[in-house]
Amino acid sequence: MKKQSIVALLLTVGLVAICFASCLGPMLPEKQVNYIDGTYTGTGEGMMGPITVEVVVTSGAITSITLKEHKETEGVYEKAETWVVASILENQTTDVDSVSGATYTSEGIKAAVADALKNAVA
Repeated sequence: MKKQSIVALLLTVGLVAICFASCLGPMLPEKQVNYIDGTYTGTGEGMMGPITVEVVVTSGAITSITLKEHKETEGVYEKAETWVVASILENQTTDVDSVSGATYTSEGIKAAVADALKNAVA
């Protein structure tokens, strides 16, 4: 076999392996965290300063995330809050996408929720 044929074969096998692995990823079960019930407060850094949230855990799941304090730009924060909070509640994790145009605010909200939840893990 020629050297070029071997390289082409190896590249093809590698590509097939990558495609196969990427198909299996969504089928793997997600790690489900069972939080301790309660109300927790956390703080994260936004674009304009600290963002403080209150997180409520009921029956081991995040059931509510409420803004307590922030200095973010009006109109920007609300867009990030709506999307990020809904995503965290739906997925039960802070590992969610940020809002384009409100990245720092989104990251601050996620960091604040993560800060609150660190006290809710047994």
